[in-house]
Amino acid sequence: MGTGRLSWCIFLLALCLVGPSARAVPTHFVGVNAHQPQTDVLDGIKDLGVSWIRIDVNWLQVQPTLGQAPDFTALDTIVSQAAARGLSVFPTLAYGPAWASEPDTDGIPTNNVPKIGEYQKFCQAFAAHFQGQLTHIGLWNEPNLDGFFEGTRQQWIDRIVVEGINGIKAGCPACKVLGPELASIGSEYEQWLDDSLTQLEQKGLMYDVITWHIYSGFLETKPGWLCWDGDLFLHDLDQHRVCFGFNGPLSVREVLLKHNLQNLPVWISETGAMAPVGDAAATARQVTYYRRVLEEQLKRAWWTHTFFYEIVDDNTIADKWGLAVRSGASPTYPASYQKKPVWGFLHDVLAQQPALGGSGADCNDGLDNDGDKLIDYPADPQCGSASDPTETPGTTVPDAGPLDTGPPDTSRDSVTGPDEPPSDAPALPRETSTVDGPRAAGDSAAATADDGCSCSPGGRPAAVGPTALMLLAAIAVLLARRRPGRRTPGC
Repeated sequence: MGTGRLSWCIFLLALCLVGPSARAVPTHFVGVNAHQPQTDVLDGIKDLGVSWIRIDVNWLQVQPTLGQAPDFTALDTIVSQAAARGLSVFPTLAYGPAWASEPDTDGIPTNNVPKIGEYQKFCQAFAAHFQGQLTHIGLWNEPNLDGFFEGTRQQWIDRIVVEGINGIKAGCPACKVLGPELASIGSEYEQWLDDSLTQLEQKGLMYDVITWHIYSGFLETKPGWLCWDGDLFLHDLDQHRVCFGFNGPLSVREVLLKHNLQNLPVWISETGAMAPVGDAAATARQVTYYRRVLEEQLKRAWWTHTFFYEIVDDNTIADKWGLAVRSGASPTYPASYQKKPVWGFLHDVLAQQPALGGSGADCNDGLDNDGDKLIDYPADPQCGSASDPTETPGTTVPDAGPLDTGPPDTSRDSVTGPDEPPSDAPALPRETSTVDGPRAAGDSAAATADDGCSCSPGGRPAAVGPTALMLLAAIAVLLARRRPGRRTPGC
């Protein structure tokens, strides 16, 4: 190795050891549900520090008239503005116009079953238009809830899942298809997932990423949970509920294992907790809920992305799920924003936790990484300093993580949810926008110098003081004086 290359290796080693001054290469990702974000919302999302947004693509808005080509102008603006802020986006394509749908049977005009072939055409047109800009595209939204899809399970598989995959792949062969976007509400979501996987396997098709919505709680957010009170977050995720001989529906992970699809990445594309501004107890619970979600995500390699619902409160409904309240006729960021405590919490976690791309360490990331109910230095005695890379060395969680006995979030244990259209529809459903983004599960890899000297993204070395840096400099000088041609170890 030549002197110049050797010196570069020593420089990179020093950067690795200094640690917290540089952001790490993330292995897990966090996003927010943004619907159809305006410029100020995108400014806020960028400042928050998340890397992804999920947006709504309302087919009935994009192609309202028979015979007219889809108009993607508004979506083009969202995609380009998100990209300019370094945000990856994935769109959820749903809600057909009347001309492309079967007759309405329940009085809700936004949840009708697409006519045979029409959803496939729309998906293909969308994917082809955004090919090269978007990489991940989602199929419908919570089709197992009547408010979002009035058809049967088989109609969903035939006219949404199969047609959607075929359409997206025809328009953009490299694009990833995200589904089934089911809500873990009621008792049939297990069967919806199971049936769709079975029929896709028979047809030689499959989702590229499994997307799932979970709003069930944790013990920390609602103490006193009893097994008959309903599912908890981890019951829906990877270990179904058993209560006095009663078995709840299989979790999403268990269904995937049943089909030998354990290598499919899972994205929790909706989760969150309501917290009206001014309700101190609710805003504190919201912070705890976000913390518990992130702690569990970081334990599971297959759960790669989480999208919190939602970036700002919907001021037209009573339920307040946002990280902030946005107000004013012409809002700007940050002047028009009243941030809830969870905003600052999430911002700090993203800035510090290396697995999320932060520049800190486990001992200053705001999370209980080792599950001992003690967080960071100096509260956690496992941390010798704030720069210690782990709270407990060697902590790993197998495919089905430990059962958390937190209580269910009863606000989601019904047919209605935060996305449900108001009862006085024809208002548009809550999922209304488009876009998908450049980075996705498994797509990011640690950048390495072509001479083999690089910092491993998995390593989280502690900070090094001036004495150690001087020692490194001295080693660099001594090694640089060695004769050319001698092999030196990699960083």
